[in-house]
Amino acid sequence: MIAVQTGVGSEDSLEAARYVVWVEGEDESIDAVVVREVLRGLDRWSGWVKGLGKSSGIRATARAMRAYHPHYYFVVDRDHFADEVVEETWSSFPDRSRDNLLIWRKRSVENYLLDPNILGCSRHLKPGFDIAGELEKVARKHVFMDIANAVILEVREQLKAEWIRLFRDPAPFDNKDRAWDGLKQRTEWAEKRKAANELLAETTLSDLFDAAHDRFLGSSAVPRHGEGRWRDLMAGKPLYNHLVNRAFEVVDREGVAVHGRDAQHAVAIDLIASGDCLPDDFVRLRQFIETLATARGMP
Repeated sequence: MIAVQTGVGSEDSLEAARYVVWVEGEDESIDAVVVREVLRGLDRWSGWVKGLGKSSGIRATARAMRAYHPHYYFVVDRDHFADEVVEETWSSFPDRSRDNLLIWRKRSVENYLLDPNILGCSRHLKPGFDIAGELEKVARKHVFMDIANAVILEVREQLKAEWIRLFRDPAPFDNKDRAWDGLKQRTEWAEKRKAANELLAETTLSDLFDAAHDRFLGSSAVPRHGEGRWRDLMAGKPLYNHLVNRAFEVVDREGVAVHGRDAQHAVAIDLIASGDCLPDDFVRLRQFIETLATARGMP
C-alpha cells in the first residue's frame, strides 16, 4: 500500500503563503494594521498578517494548528493571562513544539500607544494639546470599572479550571444505579463547592479587589502617570479611541477630515512609520520575525 502524505501540494509550491502571523480581530482590525506596519519592509519577510477573530480559546487553536501549520505564528492580547504566562511566551517564542504563541505584555495593542511620549511623535497631534492630562482624565472615568472587571476575570478563570476529570474505566458502570452511585460519590463535588464558596466570599473578593486596585493605581487614588500599571492593564481601546477623537486631527489626501476607525488606524500607522517612538515590544516582535526570516531563508 502506498502511504498517503498529507499537507503537500499547492501549499508547498507557494512557500511564502505558509508564513502567517495571526492576530486578534479581523484582517483590518487595529491589531492587524499595527503588526503589518511593524513588519513592513522587513528584509526577506514575505508572509501575511491576518485576523483570527476573538481570542477565546486561542491557545487551544494555536496548539492544534502547530502540527499542521508550523509556520503559523500567533500574537494575542494578554487579557486575563498572568505575568508569568506572558513572560514565558516572550522567552520561548517561537516554540514550534507547543504553539508558536506570543502574548502582548500589555492588555491590548492600543495600550502600547497610551504613552504621551509615543503619542507626541504623531504629526496628527493638535499643537499644544495636553495629551498626558487628557489621558488621565478619561482614565478616571473607566479605571474603577476596569478594576472591578479584573476581579471578575480572575474569579472566572479560577472557577473554570479543570477541577474534575472524566471517568475512564467502564467496568463499574454496568447499570444505572451503579453509575449514579459512582457519580454522586465523587469527592470533587464537595471540594468544588467549598472552594467556590471561599472564592466568592466577600472577604476574598475584597482582598482581590484591593490587590487589583494596587496593581492598577499603585499608591495613588486616581490614575497618575508614573503610578501603578493602569496604562498597561486597563481596557486600552476606549482610551485610545477617545484620545484620537479629542487630541488628533487627521485629514485624507484631499484635505477632508477623517474620523472614527480610519483616524484611529491612521494615527497608529503614523506613529509606527516614524520609527522614532516604537514601543520596545514592537521592536522585539520585528526582531523575532526578522530572525525567523533569515534562519529559514524565507523568499
